[in-house]
Amino acid sequence: MKRAVLILCLLFASLFANAEQRYNPYVNQGSVSPAPLLPVEFNGTGLLSFTVGNSGTSALPYIKNQEMTLIITLSNGVPDNEDPMAAMAGTWSSYFDWTYDTSIATYRGIQNQKISENAAGNITISYKIIKNTLLSSASNGFNVNLQPPPYANGIQATDDDAASIYTYALARDYGDAPLAYGEASHNININK
Repeated sequence: MKRAVLILCLLFASLFANAEQRYNPYVNQGSVSPAPLLPVEFNGTGLLSFTVGNSGTSALPYIKNQEMTLIITLSNGVPDNEDPMAAMAGTWSSYFDWTYDTSIATYRGIQNQKISENAAGNITISYKIIKNTLLSSASNGFNVNLQPPPYANGIQATDDDAASIYTYALARDYGDAPLAYGEASHNININK
């Protein structure tokens, strides 16, 4: 009898230990490339990117109306394609269903499948500058915010749910002096 009780206790302990869910959806490693960007006058374009994943030990299941959501707001730029969805790529872009609001230059991505534990990928957006910003007020780039699924609230870290990266516009003239003079360059004043 003692042995049966001990086996049942171990079985229940094992079940409860396995039932604890550990989720941690996150975003990080935002980048704008190249940085700085060429200005509007030179048709400045670049690539925005960031990493998204789940560093938890439990997969994020796909549950209708309880999906993880990504909000990506472009700053002083737009998607570099007439079709905003065609400007989006990356190894994990297919994990989300995307919409784009032109009035606020914002993508919204809603999780459309299970996201495995300890997994990550990237999302990229081809970007076109529409307003030049200076180094002192660099704001060409993007901000991404992750809204975790409701079932993960309170049991996942929140300090890794946003990433922002910005650069500025710069044009340089390298002239035609011989290399013996060193790298002869000067910035072109684009803010006249």
